[in-house]
Amino acid sequence: MPTAPPKACTTCGRTSCECRTQERRQYQLRAWRRRSKQHMDEHPECVDCGRTVYRGPNRKHPRKGHVDHIKPHRGSLTLFWDTANWATRCSLCHAIKTNRERT
Repeated sequence: MPTAPPKACTTCGRTSCECRTQERRQYQLRAWRRRSKQHMDEHPECVDCGRTVYRGPNRKHPRKGHVDHIKPHRGSLTLFWDTANWATRCSLCHAIKTNRERT
């Protein structure tokens, strides 16, 4: 069965690169987990639907939340860590926004 051709990286244009791996590594850092939790503690409502969201094991709210980058950082550390570029979104609104950005 034929396979689909490899997709080009949106950052560098190559079909095989480390850009996406490096982007994903930022989300594993202790500093990101700490600062994103702090952001959600300060801004617990989804910016799109207004529902209160939760993060982590505290499940008193119906929807899990994410700290979303308003403008996709595409590997830029400046955009990644810019708190003015962060917004709290529930899982559903985050998925809708992310899928819209990918198309």
